[in-house]
Formats: sequence, C-alpha cells, structure tokens
Amino acid sequence: MHKVLIVEDDSAVRLNLETFLEDEGFKVKAATTGEDAIELIKNFTPDISIIDIRLPGIDGNEVMLKVNDSHPQSKFIIYTGYLGYTLPEQISALGVNSDQVLFKPVQEMKQFSRMIEQLL
Repeated sequence: MHKVLIVEDDSAVRLNLETFLEDEGFKVKAATTGEDAIELIKNFTPDISIIDIRLPGIDGNEVMLKVNDSHPQSKFIIYTGYLGYTLPEQISALGVNSDQVLFKPVQEMKQFSRMIEQLL
C-alpha cells in the first residue's frame, strides 16, 4: 500500500483529496502547514507527497526540500492555485518536472491516482 502525504491549508481541498485517495486504497496522512508536515514525516515515510505551494509559515518548496532530506526516495506532486508558479532550480534537482505540477481546481480526481501510480 502506497503512503501519501498531503500538505494543504485549505480544509475542503485537503479533506476531498484525503477521502478520495483513501477510497483509492492509499494510506494517507495530511498536514495543514509545512511545519506540521515536517513533524509528521518523523514517524511517517511517504512514497509520494502532494504539496500546496502557498502555505502559512514555510512554503511548499521548503517542505519538499525537508521531505527529500529525510526521505530521498519520496516523489512529489505540486498542487497549487498559484498560476504563476514555476519550478525553482532546487525543486527540479529533486526530479520534479512540470508534468508533476497541477493547478487548482483539478476537475477529475482520478488524475491524482493515475499520476501517483505513474510516478511510483
């Protein structure tokens, strides 16, 4: 069973994604802030993390770097409402490419499960 970390400050978006992925058979943990996510990964090793970029406190880019420090095998999907987002060099260096950036709202939730299976 693949383990998924969701980092999303919007409760409706987070709960929808969490419920959908659990129904798809994934083991899911969710955090509302980057700091909460960093605390969570001390006891949870995600296979993949779905990260919002604009978060209170540390942003999603910093979260990805911290997750990678602890779990370098982990993959990432960026899920952001910031249409001007472009991949910083240090995030591209983690193996993240523009195909792994989804912009809110995603109309078809199956896109997440397909992307996760493809990345893993």
